[in-house]
Amino acid sequence: MSVATSNRRILLKIGVKTIIAIVAVVILVITLLPYIWLVITSFKNYKEVFDVPPSLIPKAPTLNIYKGVFTGEQLGRHDPWPLFFANSMVVAGGAALLCTLIASFAGYGFARFTNLKGGTILLILILVSQMFPGPSLLIPIYAMLRRLALDNSRLGLLILYTAFALPFTTWMSVGTFRNIPRDLDDAARIDGCSRIQAFLHIILPISKLGMVTTALFAFLLSWSEYPFGLILLKTQSKYTVAVGLGAFLREFDVFWNEMAAATVMMSLPLIIIFLFVQKFFVRGLTEGALSG
Repeated sequence: MSVATSNRRILLKIGVKTIIAIVAVVILVITLLPYIWLVITSFKNYKEVFDVPPSLIPKAPTLNIYKGVFTGEQLGRHDPWPLFFANSMVVAGGAALLCTLIASFAGYGFARFTNLKGGTILLILILVSQMFPGPSLLIPIYAMLRRLALDNSRLGLLILYTAFALPFTTWMSVGTFRNIPRDLDDAARIDGCSRIQAFLHIILPISKLGMVTTALFAFLLSWSEYPFGLILLKTQSKYTVAVGLGAFLREFDVFWNEMAAATVMMSLPLIIIFLFVQKFFVRGLTEGALSG
């Protein structure tokens, strides 16, 4: 191979990589543009939000918007956002833990008892339950929770979010446990462990990535869910952050800068979580992929 040909190939590779990098940056900017505009708006005062043309840089940036949202005192209204965050953490965190626990047992059962009659059909039915559109379930779910005295309660919302996330997380858990060799179960049984002891002491500890993925999926779903929270929660002290955002939409006005600040604050926990567990989340999804 001549030196000129080798140089052309090197230049071609550099050119391709450069084009890919430029395309990636453009896609990144387009993707982040709405969030960047959200952050910019959160530092503007009420009048500047409606300036035409809009300013890309706030003329008089202020942190009073964030202070007002966090303390709950905005333009004469009182919205206890620290309490909203606490409610969301309780509901989303509880749903993530409960969903992970149930999905782990269910996934292990489906993965190990493959000879169970009707097991495959049941697994398919579990996934089919995820396909029903949410609005079609509003009325029956509300009626059921009201009869159980669980409407307008964080517990009712926690159970509901767990039920929503459970079908998909069960499938994820099945894939995770199918990738763990059965020989480990057999070795534990030979050493005197029962089936449940083998699961708790041997299988569960080595499936941490799958459990983290399951918990994170359930947490994200519960943290950002709005319609059912709006319908079920009537008392302001029980609102989640998603429902609390709706307080900025009024009959004759919309407080865009406060909504932007609240949205940025609402997204921070998710951003922080993803910064720390992103690679584990991707690996968990890969390990949980179902193979034929």
